[in-house]
Amino acid sequence: MIRFTPALLAVCLPLPAQAEALRCVPDYPVFCANLHVSCAGRSDLPTPELHIVTARHMAWVRENGETRIKGVTHDRNARILRGAGAGYIRIDADGRYSQRIYVNGRAWMSIGNCYSTSGASQ
Repeated sequence: MIRFTPALLAVCLPLPAQAEALRCVPDYPVFCANLHVSCAGRSDLPTPELHIVTARHMAWVRENGETRIKGVTHDRNARILRGAGAGYIRIDADGRYSQRIYVNGRAWMSIGNCYSTSGASQ
């Protein structure tokens, strides 16, 4: 089985010049049921650091050692990354992100900050 890494993806699918690499660090060590008031309803699910390469309409997200391709939509102040499932990652213009996942029918969220790694060694 071929394991897709960002380097392999870059060879298979050349990135456009306007691509941006991001490192997203969660604020909390686990996913939460409610983040409107701190981290209410803490889960046992660890929040991973995300490594994301975004281009205009696509993103490559590396999480827990696996890379997934997601579609990107834009609104005035954010990029929203969606894959095949119901979850999403929203990256605001100021670098804050929120991630929603669904596990066994229950919604969980993570928030944190994304930092540009474009042009820097990781």
